[in-house]
Amino acid sequence: MSDNQWAYWQSALAGNPNRDLIQKGNPQSGYYRDKNRAVGIWRNADGSIKWTVTSGYRPATVDELDENLFGFIVNRPITYEEFRRVLEGGKFSDHVDMPDLTPGIGHNAAPLHEVIAEQIEAKRAEARAWLESIGGEIATKEHAEKIGNYANVFSQMEKKAEEQRKAEKQPLDEQVKAVQERWGPVTKAADEAKRYAKKLYEAFGQKELARQREEEARRRAELQRQQEEAARLAQDRGEAPPPPPVELALPPAKPKASVGGGKIAMRTRKVVVVTDPRALLEHFARLDPPPVELVELASKIGKKAAEAGLSVPGLELKEETYAA
Repeated sequence: MSDNQWAYWQSALAGNPNRDLIQKGNPQSGYYRDKNRAVGIWRNADGSIKWTVTSGYRPATVDELDENLFGFIVNRPITYEEFRRVLEGGKFSDHVDMPDLTPGIGHNAAPLHEVIAEQIEAKRAEARAWLESIGGEIATKEHAEKIGNYANVFSQMEKKAEEQRKAEKQPLDEQVKAVQERWGPVTKAADEAKRYAKKLYEAFGQKELARQREEEARRRAELQRQQEEAARLAQDRGEAPPPPPVELALPPAKPKASVGGGKIAMRTRKVVVVTDPRALLEHFARLDPPPVELVELASKIGKKAAEAGLSVPGLELKEETYAA
């Protein structure tokens, strides 16, 4: 075991956690994040384990700390400065304030849908200014956490707008059209803002996945080189070559960004791609040459058939990653 009680936390902060130091019943010293609260763990000179949690549930014993909390924070190290900021009553540096969506009081106060629409635009302008301040690109995990929080705030604003729209629609169905005209643009604006934020995260996630694949390729190449070198040395000594190493081929972990009220992550989905429009159309309509409108219609029909598990000529199901 390392004499440096902070060894695991330091390695995790550097992006290369030394998991050999993780042992059951021995939560590692360091500073960590658990949603919107910070956790500090350290050893006194006598080796006793101490801890503090900035809010909410606080384990009473080391066993409770290890079993009920450390496993959830072991992969979420934060800097000491970040820990102190939260400990002293501040917010995490990636925090994004949820604007006040309470309508004003009085006859001249703006209606709630205008209040939310203005707040959406103001928050989106804030996100643009922040993006510009970091060079216009999501380049680090910290950036991804921040834009994920923006996406979460936009999502909450969209939810608030949608809830209010439904509440106003419920009592008077005959006024449905008027309600839709008031709130449709608001929810659309929130959705566009949310998509804007998630697209920025998606670009980061795609790069991160590519980086992980490159690292895996380098790792496999190094294993192959070591195996070939071992076989050569065995041949020089007249010995039998060693067997190839047994390893598990694990897919790269998809990037995730935990945010204030939820999370944003790279996911996969199946996308229908028309690989042979003529074969697809012949399957459904036997028309030649196929009009563009019919190709679009056949693509929709083929999508339903493929998703139902049917084999359809001219269609291919592909997976793509996206921010959700």
